[in-house]
Amino acid sequence: MNNSVFYKLLKRDLILSIHIMKLRLIIAFIVYSALVGGEVFLLKQSAQYRELPSNAITVLDVLYELLKGISFKEVEMGRFQLPVTWLILQLSYCFILGTYVRADFIQQTPYLLARKVSRYQVLFSKFISTGILAICITLLFYIAVFFWGAIFCSYQFNWGIYTENTNPKIYNYLKETIFIIKIFTLQLITSVLLVWVYLIVATKLKSVISYVVIIVIITMTIFIPVICNPFDSMLIRKNLFYVNNEHFLYSIFYFLLCAFFLWISGYWVGKTFEFVNRKDDSDDIH
Repeated sequence: MNNSVFYKLLKRDLILSIHIMKLRLIIAFIVYSALVGGEVFLLKQSAQYRELPSNAITVLDVLYELLKGISFKEVEMGRFQLPVTWLILQLSYCFILGTYVRADFIQQTPYLLARKVSRYQVLFSKFISTGILAICITLLFYIAVFFWGAIFCSYQFNWGIYTENTNPKIYNYLKETIFIIKIFTLQLITSVLLVWVYLIVATKLKSVISYVVIIVIITMTIFIPVICNPFDSMLIRKNLFYVNNEHFLYSIFYFLLCAFFLWISGYWVGKTFEFVNRKDDSDDIH
């Protein structure tokens, strides 16, 4: 593989992707901001009910509550509320990507092949660029949380009195820096896998089917209690305060395993994909 050609192709994918998706990124940031605002309001109401001081809530408290999700026990008992924030965050990755990746792959690859660019270079450039975009989307969410959280709550980078009262295990055993590293990693690896699944399915099938597949995966993640689910980043299921990091390491292991199989699938897609007479049903590449 010609490295200089591949790097130019990757640079082209990243620049073009960000240019085309900038409106969706803005919409996503507005949605993330609304989620943060809603969570802050609920936490303040809860703190007031518990007769806690006005500065009881910090940014980390908000971040944990946003990504906490629901436990396996709650699912088994059938008494739970949908993890709306987690659900919207997971779906937002494919919303931002839209059908651009599929449209660009189908429409532009024949021109690239005519310039002696390998189809494997084209596909793996899409893999890496979508992974980098997933990192950018995750960072966008964290920017929204820390920006609005610092405005409406205590800006201190530590657990607040609220967490001390409601979740003493996390308050006592999980250091703030380790918490940020773990949850960012979990969110990143699950989102990257979702994006890659979307990329492979969207390349072979219609875009609407890709969305259906992602929705099915996310729905199964919520309702089927499987500890080894590589798409599950709900914090309450990971027992982050455990010293042995068992659940966290499981997530890393299954990510690497799934990433390997997805890259093999990507290789197969690149090998078998036919561009002749292939029509694109996407209308939002521009």
